[in-house]
Amino acid sequence: MQTPYNTTYGSLINTSKISNLLSKYVNTVDLNELEYEYPLPGDTRCVYITGYNDEERSLPVWEHPIVIRSLKGNDIVVSDLRTYVKKTDVLEARLSDIAKNQAAVDFIVMNSILTVDFINNDWVKHRAIIKPTTTAMGVWLSGMANTISLLTPEETFNIEIATTMYANLLYYDRKDISHSDKETVIARVVSSKHAFKLSNKLVKERCEKYIYSGDSPLEELVINIANSMSSDKAKFFTIDSLIGVMGTVWYGPGGSETPIIALENVSTWISLVYAAISSKNYSKSRIGLLLSKNSRTIDSKSIEKYLNNYIGDIKVS
Repeated sequence: MQTPYNTTYGSLINTSKISNLLSKYVNTVDLNELEYEYPLPGDTRCVYITGYNDEERSLPVWEHPIVIRSLKGNDIVVSDLRTYVKKTDVLEARLSDIAKNQAAVDFIVMNSILTVDFINNDWVKHRAIIKPTTTAMGVWLSGMANTISLLTPEETFNIEIATTMYANLLYYDRKDISHSDKETVIARVVSSKHAFKLSNKLVKERCEKYIYSGDSPLEELVINIANSMSSDKAKFFTIDSLIGVMGTVWYGPGGSETPIIALENVSTWISLVYAAISSKNYSKSRIGLLLSKNSRTIDSKSIEKYLNNYIGDIKVS
């Protein structure tokens, strides 16, 4: 399963220095204290750097949850909150007591905890929001494609199907996906809500024409989107043009990197959708406005309700 820094774009960011420094730090401290009010069950830990001591203040800045291996061989997800919390010399019990940008803290915490779930291949427990979050990606990417080239309704529909199928496949290890998995994905796309009301038979036919082998999924996504357009428009749709429009849709943590990484990383994508639909801070971002416009198709309320309950069950009051 992809983590933020092993996506196509994330892997271009050199994390060797910060990984080494974090490994030295987290293996010498009490991890229970650095979980704050979000303790997780199991062996995979999730901790937050707030800059409360000299060691934390001296660490370089990083933008996305990073996975470190403990001396015992367990994974530790470490996230940097220093930009979004107040300066303090005291280790507080709760992040909410030191947050100066609560919306940003909430986004990072959600992304971090979901990263743990996907590292542990425990995504099945989030099946209640697979359909709405993958529908959201279909709506989003068809909207981004329309920004690059003005699309016809048929082109928009085809792209929505191609990208919704791609989003569903993010929940699997592409190299190990079986025929039955693909059939499950197609069935899920067929039964999902779409901006256009077409027969299940037609949606299924569209799904079956799109191929995602798992070797280069992002490249295959771009090819499938381009093949959904007329040739005169397709020539303008490339990975570079897609990344170019992505850079303007989000102004929260990670900036322009976040939506690009979200293209391949489920935890980042779900967190991005959650923040865009639930936070006043981010609802006015381009992705927030696009998702709001299509909130009924996406069923945004079900995503917000589910994730509010999920994080609420983890948080210690």
